[in-house]
Amino acid sequence: DPWAKHVGWYVATIDGQEHTFSLLSDALRAVDSFVVSTKGSKTKKEDLNLPGDWDKLFRDKAKSEKHKFELQELGERHNEEIGRLKERREQEIESAIRMAVVKEERKRREAEHRVKVDCKEQAKKEIQKLKYQFEQENMKRLEEESKAEKQKLKPRYEVGEEVYAAWWPDDKKQDEQPLWYPGRIKSYRDKRVGTKGVGEYGVVRLYKVQYTDDGSEQDNIPEHFVFPKEDYLLSTSNDVHHEWKGVKNVIDKNSE
Repeated sequence: DPWAKHVGWYVATIDGQEHTFSLLSDALRAVDSFVVSTKGSKTKKEDLNLPGDWDKLFRDKAKSEKHKFELQELGERHNEEIGRLKERREQEIESAIRMAVVKEERKRREAEHRVKVDCKEQAKKEIQKLKYQFEQENMKRLEEESKAEKQKLKPRYEVGEEVYAAWWPDDKKQDEQPLWYPGRIKSYRDKRVGTKGVGEYGVVRLYKVQYTDDGSEQDNIPEHFVFPKEDYLLSTSNDVHHEWKGVKNVIDKNSE
């Protein structure tokens, strides 16, 4: 998948845990939100990736009480969101455990029945067979869950959304170095990947973009040559070696 190989997603380290984000801007704001909720009024501009988002935090000291209330409210919202995520995760784990117990209990009863009907040796073979099937099903389920998580990573842009996209003077020579201009998504289409039609990161999408500087259009732009406007400006406004606080770019070099 060219997007996974050349663009990738972002992993933000928040409170010692890594969280994945499709967009750089979302990852930066998640880190900043955690920093502010942790340090409160002691937060400095150099602690944040996007200090401009927190102008209220750095205004006149005479408004410190208002800031304190706003920070407390932000912290409460952050804690509520973390609590909801934990509760949802616990419910999912509990449900998975119940299902696994039910399945295992059913298989155990079936195995006991076969032991009574057949000989012990036959029952042993059947149990081994069931165990193997369970491991295969479990492996398949984990693979499907992993694939589903990967497919959530790739951003999908809708018609009318502001983007920065590549532009080639000759759109049939996309192997050449492109220029980049702002524009809006005019349309898109999904193309098949291999014989199965969908890659591990989902379908590959081609976009048609109308550039806002002169109104020209270009079609069949691969998705890894299209970025949200904010992410493009964030990525190009700093040195290529700039490191964001708590956020790193992740790519899959093995993706085709």
